[in-house]
Amino acid sequence: MAKIKGMLKGESVVLENSSEAALLHKKSHFGSEDNGMVLLSLLEAAYLLKKGKVEVIGKGKKSLGHSEFSRTAKARIPGFREKCAVYSALREKGYCLKSGFKFGADFLAYQKGKAPGKSHSDWAVFCASENKRLSASGFSARARIANTTKKKLLLAFVDNEGEASFYEVKWLRI
Repeated sequence: MAKIKGMLKGESVVLENSSEAALLHKKSHFGSEDNGMVLLSLLEAAYLLKKGKVEVIGKGKKSLGHSEFSRTAKARIPGFREKCAVYSALREKGYCLKSGFKFGADFLAYQKGKAPGKSHSDWAVFCASENKRLSASGFSARARIANTTKKKLLLAFVDNEGEASFYEVKWLRI
């Protein structure tokens, strides 16, 4: 399959209007649809660029390689390295991820086979470097967010090699 072309526009990548782009959105739940166009987040675009599924065109109609695109995205997204590692690790395991911004999380994660918009997400995912301390109040705030949104808390810590470790936290009612 040929790479799907997309233009870098601010905080997203706008894919060309093609049946391949529509299929990528409909079947694999990448991006969002806006007036018939598929918009990818920078994290989704980085993942698909690394997998060789998309070609991203930047300023001056120049095709961006993965490392150049990542430098651009890193300047725009705090914690890009950690978020990208977590996004990739969970996608590789078959989970679907969407932005968790309006829930106060980094991502919302959906079980394999569940579709965003058709079912509720299972986890509120928070990403961090394993070198950064998570305070008790920070942990408590994340647990409260997950609980009040009826999600399980998934903490994702990324090591110096870029590998993610996951810890699921659940409330226990006694």
